[in-house]
Amino acid sequence: MTGDNTLVVPSSLVREAEDKREATRKLGYVARAAVIYRTDRILVFPDREAEGRWGGAFVRTVLAYAATPPYLRQEVWDERDELRYAGVLPPCVSLHGPAPRVKPRSREKES
Repeated sequence: MTGDNTLVVPSSLVREAEDKREATRKLGYVARAAVIYRTDRILVFPDREAEGRWGGAFVRTVLAYAATPPYLRQEVWDERDELRYAGVLPPCVSLHGPAPRVKPRSREKES
């Protein structure tokens, strides 16, 4: 695949988090970075030896939720314990389309 921009993260990514809220926030930062760097997909590779309380299923679920457009989240996702703190996820608006173009303001010459 040409131009495929993939981010690979270990399933032990959140092993140092003290609680589920902090783990969700950390995964939100990863999701936001993936948006900023225009990552096409995120792969979670198993690192069972180093996993803490939350394993690969938690990491995949939170990242998949973050990748879901906000207007579809209630329809696609049911209530899950993994998503208890989904409210701390940063917005990932540009994940689902091209980045918005910003037009520079035209400056009129004052007379």
